[in-house]
Amino acid sequence: MSSGPVIPWIYEVGGYAIFFFYAAIVIWALVEVARSATLTPTKRALWVLAIVVLPLVAAVTWLILNAVERSQRRRSV
Repeated sequence: MSSGPVIPWIYEVGGYAIFFFYAAIVIWALVEVARSATLTPTKRALWVLAIVVLPLVAAVTWLILNAVERSQRRRSV
């Protein structure tokens, strides 16, 4: 008795979900870097380069640091 093709299908869907989540984080970080008003052109280029070279690490780092900065700016206003 065979369990059928359900298990490979589930793994395939899971793989696509992980890929789209990964791509969404990287694209979101790139958009946020491009929209940031506090970065100089040199810093912006370095962040984009970091996100291209180390996508997940740099993207998550940028998103965390950006959230902290926004939180601090809101408290000071």
